[in-house]
Amino acid sequence: MSKNFARQTTVVWALSVVLLLFWVFPIPAQTGTGTLMGVATDSSGGMLPGVSVVVRNEATNTARTATTNDSGIYRVPVLQPGSYEVEAKLAGFKTLVNFGVVLTIGEVRTVNLALSLGAISEIVVVSNRRTPLDTEDSQLSSLVDDRRVRDLPLNGRKGRNVYSLAILQPGMIPAMSSIAGAEGPSGFFAAGSRFRGNNFTLDGQTNNDESASGVPVVIPTVDSVQEFRVIRNNFSAEFGTHSGSVINVVTKSGSNQFHGSVWEFHRNVALDAGEVFDPWIPDPLDPTTGKKDKAPLIQNQFGFTF
Repeated sequence: MSKNFARQTTVVWALSVVLLLFWVFPIPAQTGTGTLMGVATDSSGGMLPGVSVVVRNEATNTARTATTNDSGIYRVPVLQPGSYEVEAKLAGFKTLVNFGVVLTIGEVRTVNLALSLGAISEIVVVSNRRTPLDTEDSQLSSLVDDRRVRDLPLNGRKGRNVYSLAILQPGMIPAMSSIAGAEGPSGFFAAGSRFRGNNFTLDGQTNNDESASGVPVVIPTVDSVQEFRVIRNNFSAEFGTHSGSVINVVTKSGSNQFHGSVWEFHRNVALDAGEVFDPWIPDPLDPTTGKKDKAPLIQNQFGFTF
């Protein structure tokens, strides 16, 4: 009997493995990431094929590699938003290191690599702290970076809502139901479009309330948000399921340094009064408390945040 049980267990495990191998599942759009690309040239402007390019995240030290093609072009997609170092090497040329390359959510940033003749052991360091002017992308969007998320005041009927910051962007107007308190601060009109047509994404996943439409299902805590982008018009086909704006949010990930925070925001009827045209006042007791930690799980490879 024990042999039959063991045989049945083996069959079950084998079938489970086969089902996992052939399981079909949807792959989420790469909307919560960015792309670095560019052209490697010599001092005369000639294209350089075969250049080894290493893109390294300055916070986690994780690296991605690429090689320029026959036209000297490299492209590294699906990168988490953050600050990067781009290193280029080719025999007969000095090593070029671009540091401080800031990549934001949904951005395709061009970092061209101009290599000069010399020993590969010689290193040329270039700073890219300033954000370049984008003259190629026609979409109308605004970035709400981590500094704005962290420092701007937040207040809402249902607690601190990071989506309230979207209303501060050009062309964004709070919906009447939002003013009345039905939808909270997540409902708004974008450039004259219906607020029911807004599209919310969170870390590349759809975050739309299908029952209500135009509002998010999950409202992430303020401290968990790294940044988000508000796209008002001319967005690409990957966001083509809705006619309004796109609110594309990315949350923080673990790093090589341990960080933590604890917070409490307290308000009540004695501390927060209603406005002239909006008589709403908060509940008698409406505290918001929480904590957040992030740290490396495996140094330079994996991190966690909770």
